[in-house]
Amino acid sequence: NWLPNVPNLLVAAATTTTATAQNEREVHRGRRGGRNNYHYDHSSMGTSTRLVLMLLEACPQAVSVRTKTGFKTKTPFHIACEANVDYVVLRAMLSINPALAVQPFNNSHNTYGHCDTEENPLQLLWKNNHLLPDGNRGVVKEKMALLLQAAHMGAVLVEYADADADADAACEDNFVLLNAACSVKCPRDYWALVLEEEADQIARLDEHGLLPLHYAVRNATAENKSYTQFVVNALLKTFPQAAAVTDESGRLPLHVACSIGLTWHKGGVQELTLGNTDALRTVDPLTKLVPFLQSAEHAISSRLHLSTTFELLLAAPEMVQPWKVTQSAACNNDWGHSRR
Repeated sequence: NWLPNVPNLLVAAATTTTATAQNEREVHRGRRGGRNNYHYDHSSMGTSTRLVLMLLEACPQAVSVRTKTGFKTKTPFHIACEANVDYVVLRAMLSINPALAVQPFNNSHNTYGHCDTEENPLQLLWKNNHLLPDGNRGVVKEKMALLLQAAHMGAVLVEYADADADADAACEDNFVLLNAACSVKCPRDYWALVLEEEADQIARLDEHGLLPLHYAVRNATAENKSYTQFVVNALLKTFPQAAAVTDESGRLPLHVACSIGLTWHKGGVQELTLGNTDALRTVDPLTKLVPFLQSAEHAISSRLHLSTTFELLLAAPEMVQPWKVTQSAACNNDWGHSRR
């Protein structure tokens, strides 16, 4: 009889679950292949933690159910991130649905019922827990890395005791924390901390031949242009050569930025241009256009897009000449055919 009420029970259990030093499993940093080995003892878990795990096992789909009233449309995972639950609970939830790591919720509504702001679980977890005393900051960082792993790779690593160690090591070797942090919107102070602590990753190509800058640009959205500019600016200050590195399709970061509608003053186009001015004269292998023409396709969207096209053309005015010659030749051919 209690199974239909599992979603409500899970919300209640997640709300009352708080992490303590006794409940947190020890985190041992393994040196073999740069892996982190996570170990925990079920016997040391608090009652609330065991209850949440039992509810998840009984009804896994409950972890994705949003509340209709109260809690501002959160899932149990959102509530768990706020409550600073045990790592094992977050991991169990993400194992069921990795997409939970970046699912936003409406933070507040105005008098007209429209959403004022949205936050994702990364922002919730960091904002509510990173200032905890007694050295818990390191534990929160491990949890943030878990969420980023789920968001970036679409899965979380299985425990070493339950899986093939070689396959697990290969999976973790492919996970680059800075790349993941550049792929989603993180709290700015947390992102800056990752850049500081993982500075060696900024120039490292992953298995797809991509740098953190590539992930930052290709995952930009219209709603987060200023955040993208913040990330792009910080990456290029640390490693300016990244602006000249092509992705797996031969595209430069400026090509991608202009094609998805990022702008000069918001979105990092100015920083990408100054980081590699040769890109202004390089044709995108995908669209067959130079950057100012890519931007021109978005010029009617807003004044910011129009001014971006102008700035790109102003930076490389000679790029309009080949277009004129080509158009002139095409017009002459059409005119000649019409006369015949």
